[in-house]
Amino acid sequence: MQFGEKMQGNSSTLTLLHTNEGWLYLATVIDLYNRKIVGWSMGTQLVSQLTEDALMMAIKRCKPPKGVIHHSDRGS
Repeated sequence: MQFGEKMQGNSSTLTLLHTNEGWLYLATVIDLYNRKIVGWSMGTQLVSQLTEDALMMAIKRCKPPKGVIHHSDRGS
C-alpha cells in the first residue's frame, strides 16, 4: 500500500532495549508516507500506556486526516 500524503497511514511497534541499568521498552509510531517517527514513548515496564502515549503524541504533532489507517504489530 502506498500513501500520497503525510499521516494517511501509520504503524506502531514496540522495541525492547537492553541498557547497563536494565531493560527499556520503546513504543514508536511511524508515518508510512515518509518513514519518519512521529510519536514515541519509553518506559521500564511493558504496559499498554506506552503505545497509547506514542499514538497520542503522533496525533497531536501531525494532526492526521479523517480516515487515517493505523497498523499495529500483534495488538500493541
